[in-house]
Amino acid sequence: MSGYLSFVREQRRFLAFGVVVALSSSFGQTFFVSLFADEFKATFALSNKGYGGLYSLATLCSAACLTWAGRKLDTVDLRWFSAGIAVALAIACFGVALAPHVVVLGVCFLGLRLFGQGLMSHTAMTSMARYFEARRATAMSVAAMGFALGEGLLPKLVLALLVGQWLSWRELWAVNGVALLALQLPLVAWLLRGHVDRHTAFEARTQAQAAGSGQALTRRQWTRGEVLRDPCFYGILPAALCNGFVLTGVFFHQIFVIDAKGWSKVYLGTCFVVFAVVRVATSLVTGPWVDRLGSVRLLPTFLLPLWVGIAAVGASEHPLALMALFVGSGVSIGYGANVVGAMWADVYGVQHLGAIRSLATAVAVFATSLSPFLMGALFDWGLSVSWVFWALAGYVGFAILLVTLAALALHRRSQGAPATLPE
Repeated sequence: MSGYLSFVREQRRFLAFGVVVALSSSFGQTFFVSLFADEFKATFALSNKGYGGLYSLATLCSAACLTWAGRKLDTVDLRWFSAGIAVALAIACFGVALAPHVVVLGVCFLGLRLFGQGLMSHTAMTSMARYFEARRATAMSVAAMGFALGEGLLPKLVLALLVGQWLSWRELWAVNGVALLALQLPLVAWLLRGHVDRHTAFEARTQAQAAGSGQALTRRQWTRGEVLRDPCFYGILPAALCNGFVLTGVFFHQIFVIDAKGWSKVYLGTCFVVFAVVRVATSLVTGPWVDRLGSVRLLPTFLLPLWVGIAAVGASEHPLALMALFVGSGVSIGYGANVVGAMWADVYGVQHLGAIRSLATAVAVFATSLSPFLMGALFDWGLSVSWVFWALAGYVGFAILLVTLAALALHRRSQGAPATLPE
């Protein structure tokens, strides 16, 4: 614990940068945008299907842009990159506040998803993984507190302002833009003071590893093209997508699910608070654990709590099943962000990490764009909530099997054997 606290103290400024950028991603996350669903549908005369379709289309376009935009983190100075996406996200927030037509709203959704959910998250996690080689999972666990802070605080604040009619929904989105320009932008610039020295040390370390001084698993600096030709990547990918795909769909249809099960909205709000606390606690506890034991060794384990929570909702009508889902999800997200985030750097190196993570993030964003539509279609076809959750449990179980095989292959690679997946 003393080593952990010392690390946080010594690196507090750059770790705080990760927290602030992760928190800023909230403005483009589904949990935040969905708080305004009733207002969007009423103002722009959108049906549930129309609203979901518009959001999914914007997210799909975001995924297509992310593979190009995310790789720029490898070549553009982090200070300028962070400032650029903050300004772009602020413009998207102002666009939502002023949107006169549904087409404009859709374009603004694209900006929220690309610069908020996509690039803010990508910047926070990639920076932690890149610049903290020995303690990357620990650093990512600290930065991930920003995600949990947004999930735990913003919904209650926004709903209180809307219900109390303190601000209109358009005024709230304008406030979001002002907060990014007046608070986030100067704070990030201050937190990144001295970054030139950090980046110079990173480049020297990378060159030394390329010369053969690194560990076997990280000595090679993979390009994105090489990663796409690696069979292990395709064994890992379904597991890396699980949390985002499953929970985006569940959160998007959360009101339908709790109504079908007979659970209350008040209880749902309590579950979200528990979810945020569990996510933070798990992330902080497992970060040093991942650094010590290795990300590849732990790959087969991070989805198990999610599977338990999904299966609980599929099997039971008891309110504790919903709590099991939120607790299991919180553990899997907090733990999984550390394992998967560190794994990309551990397995494929850090020189092209922005390009590699942007590829994985783009696929994840694409998956999150599909799950609200797919789950909604299943519900519209008359399938029960229990049936849909058992189908989700089947997908998570299959992903666990594939990532276990990939982890075994990666272990063989680290021992010098060919890293082919078992047939």
